[in-house]
Amino acid sequence: MKTSTAFIASMSLLLAITPLSAASTAVELMSQAGVFDRQLKPQSALPLYLQVEAMEPDNARLMVCLARQYSYLMTDATSATDKLTLGRKALAYAERAVNLEPTLGDAHLSVAICHGKLLPMPLRGHLPWQAAAHAGHPSEVGGITHRQSICRTSGGTGSGQ
Repeated sequence: MKTSTAFIASMSLLLAITPLSAASTAVELMSQAGVFDRQLKPQSALPLYLQVEAMEPDNARLMVCLARQYSYLMTDATSATDKLTLGRKALAYAERAVNLEPTLGDAHLSVAICHGKLLPMPLRGHLPWQAAAHAGHPSEVGGITHRQSICRTSGGTGSGQ
């Protein structure tokens, strides 16, 4: 009887400690990744952030960090296909961050940055001004400039300011 009570007690203690050590590991990995992030070394930061994602899949701030790393890698990519793939991954993480924590300003900023970096990419007319770019008129579609189109979709005045 003593053995089973001791066993149950030790297992309970082990189960109680395990989440704390996992959280500590996630914090340590985030800290290590943050060092690489500040040094603008996405190749080193990304694998660490991805490990944390496995532990904390609903961490909006982590999703912003992941989006930033893919965005950095997008800048360094040489082929348009690679840039587009990395940009879409960055955008997916940024949008996930917004969905997880809608009041997180950095998440919304991350979405905007991703859209801005994807804007010059050939998305085959996905946005009105990109369709015009393929037609040889990058600044205007049907009398609406690129800036006016953005203002109209975001609730602005459409004045193109």
